[in-house]
Amino acid sequence: MMSPVVRPIAVGIRALSPFIWCLLLIALQLVPFGIPYALPIMPNLLLCGAFYWTVNRPELMPIYALFILGLVFDLLHAGAVGLMSLTLIAVNRFAASERRIFSGRIFVLSWWGLAMVACGYGAVSWLFNSLYLGHWLELSPIAMQTLMTISIYPVVAYGLGRFQRRVLD
Repeated sequence: MMSPVVRPIAVGIRALSPFIWCLLLIALQLVPFGIPYALPIMPNLLLCGAFYWTVNRPELMPIYALFILGLVFDLLHAGAVGLMSLTLIAVNRFAASERRIFSGRIFVLSWWGLAMVACGYGAVSWLFNSLYLGHWLELSPIAMQTLMTISIYPVVAYGLGRFQRRVLD
């Protein structure tokens, strides 16, 4: 039994945990793991985490939190500022409209939803960054990042799911 002082703090930390997990995923994405030139093809872990939480616990991942996470991501990755924020808000709207399909069903449907989101983000990211830099970027790094993002999603979803079942449910 928690004391009246500790209970609100514990509830607050639990409510912030998806946001904190997404911040950790951003930080993890910046780690090169000793592989030279790996940053452009690293999977977009924030996209995986944001998709997972907006599908499974949308009340804990509001739009303003996604906007802040997107700004942090863009500032740390030196990309077009605001692109990830807009992407995460679009992911939120997409996940909310299709939540019946993605949540509580077989995992493959959720994975398919993430694949659609990752492909859309890859295309929009390539276009906006090409326009931002003033020349067409090579497609292979963004295609590889998209494939890596789709491939790593089951691992991210498994870890976040275990956390959700043990701490949040």
